[in-house]
Amino acid sequence: MSLQKFLMATVGLVLITTSAVSAQQTPTTPTPGPERVNSPRTRQEGARVRRMKMQRRMLGERRMDALTRLNITEEQRQLRRGIRERNLAATKAQREQLAQVRQRRMDGTLSDEDRARFHSLRREMRASMQSMRSEMRNTLNAEQRSQLDAMREQRKQRREEFMNRREELRRTRPTIQP
Repeated sequence: MSLQKFLMATVGLVLITTSAVSAQQTPTTPTPGPERVNSPRTRQEGARVRRMKMQRRMLGERRMDALTRLNITEEQRQLRRGIRERNLAATKAQREQLAQVRQRRMDGTLSDEDRARFHSLRREMRASMQSMRSEMRNTLNAEQRSQLDAMREQRKQRREEFMNRREELRRTRPTIQP
């Protein structure tokens, strides 16, 4: 009987010690690779990407809100959709060339010829976007155009007010001496 008690006590002691030792060990985490280094630059890039995504989302919401306020008819929506699709198809080759030039710039193999091509492509794309905007504006009736102009003017005023407030804050902010 005493041998059984001794064996039970030994087994219990072994179980308690192994559980205590395993509880004290810290789990090993894999070391981060170079793509996951938590440097200030990667944090800034992540913040910039998040900010850009938010700005795109907000811009899309504002556009939809503007179209809702203009009371665009279904016929006008169809015309605008056709204009947009036609413009996308017409500029597909230019957008692909721009992407190739951007990739070369990221790879560090950008030549002066590529840089000149990039600028000419950007000018072409801007001209195409301007013509698309004027076509889309032509789908609106006179009342809708005046509403759109008023909304743009309000947006311009809000932006100027924001810029003035920001500049005022910059001027009044105390500078930090190193």
